Amino acid sequence: MRGAHGAIDRVWMDRDVAYHVIGDGPPLGVCGSGLLDAIAGMLDAGVLDASGRLHPEPPGRVTDGLRRRVTALPGGMPAFVLALGAETAAGKDILLTQADIRQVQLAKGAIKSGIAMLQRLREAPDGRIEELMLAGGFGNYLNIRSAIRIGLIPSLPQDRVSYVGNAAALGAQMALVSETERRRADDLARQIRHISLADHPDFQDVFLEAVTFPEAER
Repeated sequence: MRGAHGAIDRVWMDRDVAYHVIGDGPPLGVCGSGLLDAIAGMLDAGVLDASGRLHPEPPGRVTDGLRRRVTALPGGMPAFVLALGAETAAGKDILLTQADIRQVQLAKGAIKSGIAMLQRLREAPDGRIEELMLAGGFGNYLNIRSAIRIGLIPSLPQDRVSYVGNAAALGAQMALVSETERRRADDLARQIRHISLADHPDFQDVFLEAVTFPEAER
């Protein structure tokens, strides 16, 4: 669901699951930022592997609290219980299924492959990135660590990643009130180079690599 009243917007996993709900009432569902936190926590805990597979029988290092949350839907699809029915507004478990995780992987792969292709074409590895700015309503509420853990954004030190809110509106305001900034915007616009990712010979390989999650640090 969108980031509104009743959405789980932050998730923590240690021996079990803890979460925050917008409005502090019982949860109705999970929004994007909570979803990324949940998947990052499942990767760290060993419930998910780097391929995105949700283990029906998690490995031995997974705590009993998290192990009990792994279930299967009718038909056998694995699922993870993010919030128990007794805790939710609808009285039903809030689940993350294997299909949900695959959808996140495809969306993450599309974003990450665009970033990776830009880095490749500009010869700008992670070490040359001075600052990564997260913009927009979604970007402004992402947990930076979770975004890095699932491979959505480059693995940079967190002090090199910043939130800038509604960058489009801010840029429009700057151009309206400053002739210098308006000229700078015009200059930047003339320098823009359009790259068709789907037509690039390397895109398929980059996308397939971007769909997987980073391996856990050992």
